Amino acid sequence: MVVDPINAVVQVAYTKGSIYEYTKVSRRAILALLLIPTISRGFWVNAYLTFCDSKTARQGKCRRLNALFAESLPIQHEPDYVTFKVAN
Repeated sequence: MVVDPINAVVQVAYTKGSIYEYTKVSRRAILALLLIPTISRGFWVNAYLTFCDSKTARQGKCRRLNALFAESLPIQHEPDYVTFKVAN
């Protein structure tokens, strides 16, 4: 998980391999995540990102990122398409 409290953006890599980016995340929630080391990451994601009444679900956007591994987080600029370089 990568959080950006200034831009209110969170990127999350789930255990099954999907990586999502959430926008307009509550900055208070992000600060709580950063300042309270004992908070459950799974509880936090369910409460502030995926819950239907959360700020993110009401105002923000969620998009799946085209990344293969969680080690590639944070993903800075991602095109809407995937390009491959073919060797001759």
